[in-house]
Amino acid sequence: MSLRRFALIILPLATAPAATLAQTFRTDASTPGTAFSPGVKGQPIPAVTIDRGEYSVGVPKALELSRGSSLRGVAGGLEADTFNWKTRNNSARAGTLDYLRQSRNQNANLYITANIRGLVEPDPASPGNQRFYDTSIATLASLAADWVRYTNHIVPTYRQGQTITDARDQAILNSLTWSSAVPGDNFDKLLPATEAAVPKVKYWEIGNEPRVGLSNSYRVTNSYTFYAPPRLPDATHKTDFVERYTALTSAMRAEDPTIEVGPALQWLSAVTEQEIVDSILRRQPDGSFLPVDFLAYHPYQKMNEQTTPAGIESFLRNVYNDHLNKVNHIHDRIAIAGRDPNSIALVASEHNVSNHPSNDTINEAQMAHALGNTETLFSFARLGIRDAHYWIWPAHRYDGTEYPVFLAGEKLRDHMGDTLVNVAASEFDNLHLYTTRDSKSGEISLWGLNFDDDTATTRSTPFTNVGGRGKITLSVLGALAGPTSLSSANLASDMFGGPSHMVDWTTTDLTGTRLDNLQLNFPSATITLLTIEKWRQMSLPGDVNVDGFVNSVDLALITTNNNQNEKNWWQGDVTGDGIVDAADSGIVNANNGAALGTKWNVQAGNWSTAANWQPAAVPNGTGVAASLVSSITAARTITTTSQVTLGTLSFDNVSTYDVAGTGSVRMQATANGGGTARIYVVQGDQKISVPLLVTSSSVADIAAGASLRLNNVTTGANRTLTKSGAGALTIAGTQVHGTGAAITIAGGTLNLNTNAAASGAANLTINANAALNVAARQNFANLNVGAAGRVTLLAGGTNVINTRTLSIASGGKLDLKNNFMVVTDGVKGVAVAGGQYTALTGEVQRGHNGGAWDGGGIITTMPGAPAGLTTIAIADAEETGYAGSTFGGISVATGDILLMYTYAGDANLDGFISGDDYSTIDFNVGTSAFGYAKGDFNYDGLVSGDDYSTIDFNFVAQGASFSVSGTADIGVVTAVPEPAACGFAVLAAALPTTVARRRRRKAQVM
Repeated sequence: MSLRRFALIILPLATAPAATLAQTFRTDASTPGTAFSPGVKGQPIPAVTIDRGEYSVGVPKALELSRGSSLRGVAGGLEADTFNWKTRNNSARAGTLDYLRQSRNQNANLYITANIRGLVEPDPASPGNQRFYDTSIATLASLAADWVRYTNHIVPTYRQGQTITDARDQAILNSLTWSSAVPGDNFDKLLPATEAAVPKVKYWEIGNEPRVGLSNSYRVTNSYTFYAPPRLPDATHKTDFVERYTALTSAMRAEDPTIEVGPALQWLSAVTEQEIVDSILRRQPDGSFLPVDFLAYHPYQKMNEQTTPAGIESFLRNVYNDHLNKVNHIHDRIAIAGRDPNSIALVASEHNVSNHPSNDTINEAQMAHALGNTETLFSFARLGIRDAHYWIWPAHRYDGTEYPVFLAGEKLRDHMGDTLVNVAASEFDNLHLYTTRDSKSGEISLWGLNFDDDTATTRSTPFTNVGGRGKITLSVLGALAGPTSLSSANLASDMFGGPSHMVDWTTTDLTGTRLDNLQLNFPSATITLLTIEKWRQMSLPGDVNVDGFVNSVDLALITTNNNQNEKNWWQGDVTGDGIVDAADSGIVNANNGAALGTKWNVQAGNWSTAANWQPAAVPNGTGVAASLVSSITAARTITTTSQVTLGTLSFDNVSTYDVAGTGSVRMQATANGGGTARIYVVQGDQKISVPLLVTSSSVADIAAGASLRLNNVTTGANRTLTKSGAGALTIAGTQVHGTGAAITIAGGTLNLNTNAAASGAANLTINANAALNVAARQNFANLNVGAAGRVTLLAGGTNVINTRTLSIASGGKLDLKNNFMVVTDGVKGVAVAGGQYTALTGEVQRGHNGGAWDGGGIITTMPGAPAGLTTIAIADAEETGYAGSTFGGISVATGDILLMYTYAGDANLDGFISGDDYSTIDFNVGTSAFGYAKGDFNYDGLVSGDDYSTIDFNFVAQGASFSVSGTADIGVVTAVPEPAACGFAVLAAALPTTVARRRRRKAQVM
């Protein structure tokens, strides 16, 4: 989800003097922009909040905002350095597994803070306080290592009820005290057998704020902080941080070397803190560097200290500058320590623009705070911060009042995207503007933050190159009545004047508005959001009014808007080209009668459970429609243990649905198997892991940017599976195809990662009218490449096609790369008038295109071919001696046509040039029996001196022999020029054949 590394990102800003700031903010939507991490919208869920009843509303609200971002738990803040994850400090609070579940459910990266100080117990000498009773490095390193083993090994490996044979794993589970006599305090240690898996924990903070003591916040009577040599310990700084950091990270990475670790600091403002971080950043005495994958810091700001509108306005304008200074300071410390600042990610694991004491106070309840936090997140995006966590409750902890910062957070979660396209955010201007894009959905958003307490601003904000667009919505977060000020607020019940709901979003539909001359008004002290949805395929192509059916109503809408421009998909622009025309009505006609059907309505579960569907009925029957849309928030598995029959199956979610289990999915439109069944994938990377049985001819319509992976496919006799749409279909498992079965690629890409007939008859016909990528040995009945078709055998020498027939239309291409092909019922072809070849040799000649290898027909895109070193050779089995033997791992017989990537001049297709090949060209020169295997190596219809030049040069330049087994990677060759190559035929005639065969060292094999 989040990006691993970021360099410092500073986009161009509007920095003109105030008098010239009212300039146009123009956004070119085609600009690539700068990616940022969605993790900056994260939230913390530390254990200190979970176990208290009054937080039962506030914490779930915070979790709502974390979807697709990041989380911080189990313990967070200073409490982490007193926390024993195994015992939960003997209080009734959720166990670690529940945090892993939240990470899964919210599709959010989880950060866990490991205890680096010690374990606590009640202090008998000071009632109400606690004390450290064990601060040993061995204890804490073991505790942290066990935590990593639990989250990243035990939970992924075992389920409830399973026998655990590893003694250490059982001992760790036995040590977990996650239940008590307190009602409701009974938390799982392992997942039930049927529950979806949880992610491992990659990010681990080591301790928290090492320069801060625990005596006040957590009443630890023997609290201490850290020092770094050469400074000596004193009454406050008692322990060497680097010693503990080294021990913990070593023990943790021994359990899982893929985890990332880093310290959690304030922000290096104090000399003592700089000394501590320097001690773990710099080269150690043994010459090594300690692992510091990220540096977590806490850039609290103190807008709460501003008491006047002018002071708040000035503060808001400079939020970015403050964060920039902090980031630069941290980068400077990293560089001073001898490391590349861009090699260490930054994580703002605690931040709050009004400082953390403002939570659940009037400061947080006001618009100023919402503006400040939003500006903070855009600052993090601009600065390349990987993840960030708002500290700590964006909604009131017990009555759930949705503060303006929470309302802003909902829109940021849904519409901030992951790419900054345009920025105008000057410290001299009260209006800051940001344009963002979501790389998955294509949505473009314009954000306007007006920091002015009482003055609205109008600004020209045109968009260009938006392309096909959908709905346009303008939303404004501000006062519901009257003008908005920085002090406009939603007050909780424990605040004077509360509870109240005075601030919320108001929306206006601007669909159809021209964007190239757009001008917007930004009211005072508000957040304005303009969203431009990308045109998208409907869940049912042709369902113009999105009522779940394709029928006459949709055709009527197209008729009404026929031949009109600037229309959206719900007005009839089904193709997304902005015009309603015959192409749109054609799609509706092709899908007429399709229905969306029953909708999946939970996260994960069993297909056969009626309660998992809306309405509560299991979709299973001939012609029945099932819809997997919109309910999941992360990758989820739908389990089926029996055969499910459907006429239509729709996927429409950015997250992955995986239909898995021991059952199967049968696509059957009518009782007799006639008609057309349909699979629609509108968005996301979707999977059907159970066998897919194509009983009725079926269409897999996959939209651009989407994909579908099938792990097992059976196609009935005389049935066709058609791949349409611009997306990708991948067949990755067992294939069984009946007599007369076909796959037609009408659009997008089909990836064949397994053999269409690994056993049994080769029945499948491929009609490639778009892209086909072959990543395995293939046995076809027929391969037909259409005019718009492009068939590519992925490089490697093992992706061999064996087909009865091969046809390639004008414009079509088959890229053999460095592989083989056998056509059993093909015609090799002969030379005719003008040096043109017929049949399959003619297809190679077309692809050869004078040596450029960029024509239509059969080509290779390997780099050695345009240089003249390598080629596609074609011959029949008998003239090369392969009849009755194997070629490319395939048994061949007389009459079979063989094609191979080899050295130009290798006439007998044995993978190298030798005296045997010279004998062939010598025998055939001047005769009429032309063809590659007779010596026409340049495909000009003649055997001539040019062909001698080819074999002479390549005999010297060739490297290792190409394998003809079809089971080994035959490499990528590039020519190494040989100055003495000219006229080598004369020299070769004087050499023994054995010597000539050995001289194969002048090419590089990569």
